[in-house]
Amino acid sequence: DWRRLSKIQEIRLAEAASDEDRLAILHKIAKLEEEQIEDLERAFETYTRILAMDPVSREVRGQLSRLAHVLAAQARYAEILTAVVEGAADPGDERYLVVAREAADLWLSPTLRNAAKAAPLYGSLVSAYPDDASLFETYERCLT
Repeated sequence: DWRRLSKIQEIRLAEAASDEDRLAILHKIAKLEEEQIEDLERAFETYTRILAMDPVSREVRGQLSRLAHVLAAQARYAEILTAVVEGAADPGDERYLVVAREAADLWLSPTLRNAAKAAPLYGSLVSAYPDDASLFETYERCLT
């Protein structure tokens, strides 16, 4: 039974000795939840847990983005990305700037249309890339 296997993995997770082991187990749980149990909501939550441990993982963001579209949870995904950026030890780190761009673009997307949430993210991007005219124009559009 797949649910029992998922519970066993959760027990292993609680006893895992390293972050590397915990990440590997969480990936197994997410895959089980999505592919075998077919609980996309739980898979989304598990990928969110993974992102909390590995906040700049392109692979995990891809999985979350895909599930957010399927679950119509783009706003929730944008909030998660925004929290990653806000929690960054070094928000000027290129890896976090990529996350900031993804979050800003998502907030400004036709689905969410939330310029107020996008503006601070674009503001930090303009500060990091002052010569990027397209970022400045987008930021200006958010503010007007």
